[in-house]
Amino acid sequence: MTTIASPRPSLTLSSRRTSTSTDTNVRSESSSRQPGAAPQRRNRAALREFYGLKNESRNESVNSADTLSLDDATPVSELDKEGFDADGYVQDILQREGLEGVLKVEASLLRDIRGFDGEKKALVYDNYSKLIGATDTIRKMRGNMDPLKPTFTTLTPVISHIANTAQDLSSSAVAASETSAQDDSQAKQRQAVQYILDAPSRLQKLQDQGESTAAKQEWEKISLVLERWKEVPGANDVRMKCTNIMGKDDEKP
Repeated sequence: MTTIASPRPSLTLSSRRTSTSTDTNVRSESSSRQPGAAPQRRNRAALREFYGLKNESRNESVNSADTLSLDDATPVSELDKEGFDADGYVQDILQREGLEGVLKVEASLLRDIRGFDGEKKALVYDNYSKLIGATDTIRKMRGNMDPLKPTFTTLTPVISHIANTAQDLSSSAVAASETSAQDDSQAKQRQAVQYILDAPSRLQKLQDQGESTAAKQEWEKISLVLERWKEVPGANDVRMKCTNIMGKDDEKP
């Protein structure tokens, strides 16, 4: 009598099925996680784009060693040195540079001021958005605590204090933004004064180039401003120079 051997179970097929099911589970778990993370990234990107802020992820990727090396390599500006003398700095520029050089220095300082104002506004808006998020979180916490008031009545004054502090910080951020707007207004006023002081040279240049029509149009604009500034010291001197260039006998256009 012949004995028939029974076939042994195949391990290859079962292992393939196990690996296939494992890969399927991994893909399903990764795909189920991705849709939740993508909207959060989009929301953060949209929020920073709305406030005009730079991406902080680049700053976070830079290690501390690189930061220290960059800070050490950056030269210190003369304005940032300890014991800076503003009057001496101005006198030195006036002695070394002519009118064109002084205007270039002023333009450079104005650019730096605008850059600092932009960074300050970015910090204000960033902190303001954080305060808004903190206020919303506090509001939700208070809503969740209302059913538990009989048990946790002592937490209500503490949360109210935090909410009031957040509101005060928010008001301070708004006040800082208004101060920055006032600084911008003062910068525009300085530019207007410089524009009027340079009027005689512009008119003389137009006359020398034979552009009398453009010179007359420019003089009309300047005369209106000088009429409003007639009580300002130095305005009459500018008017006299302009009228001499334009060939007028009286001070008015």
